[in-house]
Amino acid sequence: MRRIRLITVLTFLVISVPVHADLSQENGVIAISSRAVNWGLQFPAGDLQLKMQRHSPDGNDHYYHLSSSKSGLDASFYIEPAQKCVSSKDCRDSYLKLPNPLIVNPQKINNFELNKFALVEFLVPEIKGMRVDQMNFSGHYVKDGYWVDMHLSKLNYQPGERNLFTNFVQSISWKDMSAANKTIEKDPGLITPREFKLPGHGILILDVPRSWAHSMRQPPDNLPPTIILRPRTGDEFSLLLTPIWSAKNQNGFNSRAKIKDMAYVSAQTLAGQAAEKDLIIEEIPREKGSAFYVFATDKAPRPQEYPYIIQGAIGVDDLLITTTLLYRKKDSEVADIVLNLFSTARKKD
Repeated sequence: MRRIRLITVLTFLVISVPVHADLSQENGVIAISSRAVNWGLQFPAGDLQLKMQRHSPDGNDHYYHLSSSKSGLDASFYIEPAQKCVSSKDCRDSYLKLPNPLIVNPQKINNFELNKFALVEFLVPEIKGMRVDQMNFSGHYVKDGYWVDMHLSKLNYQPGERNLFTNFVQSISWKDMSAANKTIEKDPGLITPREFKLPGHGILILDVPRSWAHSMRQPPDNLPPTIILRPRTGDEFSLLLTPIWSAKNQNGFNSRAKIKDMAYVSAQTLAGQAAEKDLIIEEIPREKGSAFYVFATDKAPRPQEYPYIIQGAIGVDDLLITTTLLYRKKDSEVADIVLNLFSTARKKD
C-alpha cells in the first residue's frame, strides 16, 4: 500500500537488514559486529551520522558509511570474508595494488601500523581535475577469516589535521561478542528492558526480546532520534520508533486526543491500499499516558514488501512516540510483543 511503500523506500537501508551483521549506537558509542565471528569493533559516536549501509544478499558482506559535519571526517567500513588476503598487511598491500580508480597521483604515501590496523595514508590533490586536497587513511584488520576494510578521508586537508585521523583509529576498541551471543542463543525469546538515551530528555525503556538487534539514528542538533529494532537473522519484521518532544513545551502535545488523531491520520493514509474495508483504531491501556494504533493489510504487496503494518503513537511522560511495525506473518508473535510495548514503554531521567 502507498504508506507501506513510502516507509519501505525511506528506510530501505535500515530495514533491508543483513543476515548476520549489526550496527548499534548506545551511550555515545557506535558498535559494528558480524555474527559470523565472535568479535566486533566500537568507537565514540561523537557527531558521526550513518549515511549509508549495504549488505550482500547472502549476508556475508557489509558496508557502513558515516560522516561528521563538524570535523568533515568521512569513515567507511567494509566487513567481509578475507578471500583476497590472509593478514592485515596482505590486505593493505592488495589495496595498494588495486586502489579506487578515482585515486590518481596519490602523494605522501606512508605505510604504518596502529591499533591492530595495517594502514596506508596518502594525499589526493585532485579528482577529475578538481582541487580537493583529500587526505586518506586506508586501514585493514583481519581475524578469524574476516576482513575489516576501513577508509577515513577528509577534503580540504590542512597541515596539522593528521591527529584527526590517528585519534579516530586509536579510539577504536575491540569487543568480545562470544558471551553476548551465547546468552542470546540460550534464551532468545526472553523479554528484557532495553534503554535508549534521548538528548536532553532522559532514557526511554522498551521491553523487547533480547535476541532483537537494534540501532539508533541520531540526527544532528539533538533532534529526535529514530530507534530501529529488527531480528538478528532474516527480515521477518522491522520496528521503527521516533520519540518526539515539544521544543516549546506545548500544552496537549501528547494528549489522548492528539495521539488518537495521529492514529486516525494513519488510518486515512493506509485506507486506499488496505485489504480491510474498514480500518479500526484501537486503544491500548496504559498506566500513564495514552496509546492508539491501527492495523492494515496491503491488498497488493510487491515482492519483498511487508504485507502487514501496525502504526500508531504512544504518550510517555513528555514524549510522543510514533511507532511503525512492518512484518510478514499475520499471526507472528512479533505483533503481540509490539502491542505490549505500547502499554509498557516508559521513561526515566
